Amino acid sequence: MQNGDAILVMVGVSTFVVALIAIVLSILAFNEGKKAAKYQILYNLASEYRSVEMLHAVRTLWDFYRRIKYNLRIIKTNDEDLKCCDLCAIKNKLREEYYRKKELDDIKIEESACNNRLEIERDSLHNQRRIVSNYYQFLATLFKIKAFKPKIIPDYWEERDLRIIPLILLSLEYGLQVENGNKDPKNHPALLRMKYIYENHPDAKSALMIDNPRPIE
Repeated sequence: MQNGDAILVMVGVSTFVVALIAIVLSILAFNEGKKAAKYQILYNLASEYRSVEMLHAVRTLWDFYRRIKYNLRIIKTNDEDLKCCDLCAIKNKLREEYYRKKELDDIKIEESACNNRLEIERDSLHNQRRIVSNYYQFLATLFKIKAFKPKIIPDYWEERDLRIIPLILLSLEYGLQVENGNKDPKNHPALLRMKYIYENHPDAKSALMIDNPRPIE
């Protein structure tokens, strides 16, 4: 091999090595970018969950739930110890009262002056449910597209945090789907996504998932 040919080979090899290093560095940068994006999403989710708006929404829904229990004279504090008939009664009454409250709020909003409507809408029970429901639906979507694995659920949310899903959100979402004329409300994506979150927690209580919905009168 002549000196010129040897130089060309060396240049070719060097170019290949540099290109290979560039590809490896690009892959590493891409992977680091994905990790950073995931951490940012988790940070945003955690920040939203700790926000005053979320706290107010969750508290509003639990107050509504406890008021239903009190009105039905169901005094047990541990929901997992409730009889199936009591739990079903709570969930059915929850839907009925939510639907009536939503109708009253809608009338109130329509009859209010334009500059007051936003505040009434913001504080409505319906909007508080939407805040919490959409949060968990978005979280479930992240698992569905494999942005995260379900095994991280217990690392960030305790079962007690998530039981708002089977006890309140699923019941209300079911009622709304019936109201909207959905012929198969139990299998609506919104319900299935939220069920996925709760059922993938290792401490999930299957007893809390029991429901026997009756038509809203």
